[in-house]
Amino acid sequence: MNITDSDVRDGLSRYANRVHTTRPPIGVITGAALAPVAVTRRPLRRPILGGAIAGGLLVGVGAAAAGGIFNNDTTQFLEATCGLNTADARLVASDTDSRGFVIEFWVIKSPGGGASIIDSKDPAGTYGGGASGCSPGGPAYPAGQPWSQATYTNLDGQPTLIDLYGWIPQPATTAIVTFIDGTTATVTAGPDGYFLHVLTVPANTNVGLAHIEARAEDGTLVAEHQLLG
Repeated sequence: MNITDSDVRDGLSRYANRVHTTRPPIGVITGAALAPVAVTRRPLRRPILGGAIAGGLLVGVGAAAAGGIFNNDTTQFLEATCGLNTADARLVASDTDSRGFVIEFWVIKSPGGGASIIDSKDPAGTYGGGASGCSPGGPAYPAGQPWSQATYTNLDGQPTLIDLYGWIPQPATTAIVTFIDGTTATVTAGPDGYFLHVLTVPANTNVGLAHIEARAEDGTLVAEHQLLG
């Protein structure tokens, strides 16, 4: 099955018509991005799929049955567009943002391909939107390559909310991330390499990512990847 950008954008347009709202803009994922990508609305905010970015502390790891955990649009995207089974989804991390929303990082790894899903729920437990990317037919990244992405919401005059997530290979335990403005972040991953962390930063902050290093506990460089250029 060949999925094009037009297919994804047409699907978003049809979804926007159903909920009587403007289709959210889609930014560019830098680095080895998953494709295609679906973005659904968060209440009162304009979701944008941002440039790739890394960071985060893995809050929790576990497996869970995926039946019914995603809203209908996310499920339809993963199953109809990506050809994946949401029953294969596994919760690998979660965190809570400054609004009290619980952000969950789910992954699917199956013979039919893979996916990364960011799912948000408000303090009452109601689905609040998210983003999904998939790689139908095979792995999205070369074996052992550290990767990271981010979704963010950015409303003029309001703080920018960033959901940072990704993976580093063992025996690495720490990711050192360089942003395009030259700043760095040192973050810790869980035992299987996945990480998620949510940040609140000033409005209109540039959230682009330039480089990621995966380092072992003793500081030894295990792997690195240039995410821009």
